[in-house]
Amino acid sequence: MKTRLLAATASLGAVALVGAAGIAGVAGASGSNGGSGNRSLLVAEIHEIATSGSLPSGFACSSADRQLGRIAAAEQRLPGVEAKLQAAATKAVGTPRQDAAAARLAAVQQLEVDLPIVANVITTACPGSSASSATAMTVAQRIEAVHALLAEVHSIATSGTLPDGFSCSEAPSVQGHLAAAEARINNRVATLTSSETAATTAGKTQRAAAIANRITTLTGVHADMATVSGLVSAACPA
Repeated sequence: MKTRLLAATASLGAVALVGAAGIAGVAGASGSNGGSGNRSLLVAEIHEIATSGSLPSGFACSSADRQLGRIAAAEQRLPGVEAKLQAAATKAVGTPRQDAAAARLAAVQQLEVDLPIVANVITTACPGSSASSATAMTVAQRIEAVHALLAEVHSIATSGTLPDGFSCSEAPSVQGHLAAAEARINNRVATLTSSETAATTAGKTQRAAAIANRITTLTGVHADMATVSGLVSAACPA
């Protein structure tokens, strides 16, 4: 019980931020590899895959695990990138840099929407593909395991009962993990709310709806975590 619940609470915030592909250049699209022209091309390719639901002709399933690993890594970096670009875009309002800053922010926000879709396209097109990278496969397996843990935490919150065998000696660690994860989710919701407002103002209804769905998901995760925290407090009063 201790290992599973601690792992779940420690991972919740990270999953929520990710919140699950020229796919080989996904890392470059959100990092520093290549020039700005290459990054723009990669962003457009990713969006095309997400929109069409089809991988480029010639995509090899032998590279699927590597690409999924890169997508997972990019998804972990994007929230921090978005926060910096959001601050830059706000600072650039009313200056000659305003449009360029807004465009960079919009591109990253679109990537956050597109990457989970592309990951699903890959896993659908390449079921049971052989691992070309042990590290990438570990990432994919970890994501799957964390989703299972999320489901377990939701089950605890819904049933209103801690699992049999829960020890109050675990309570301080569990509560600490919950508090840290909830804080990360609150920060993420604040950023996404600003992004949703900007997308709505710009008339980008599809993007605004996608962001709203992510906010709803995060809010649900936060509610589950708060419920579990309350259950632990009730079962193990200080």
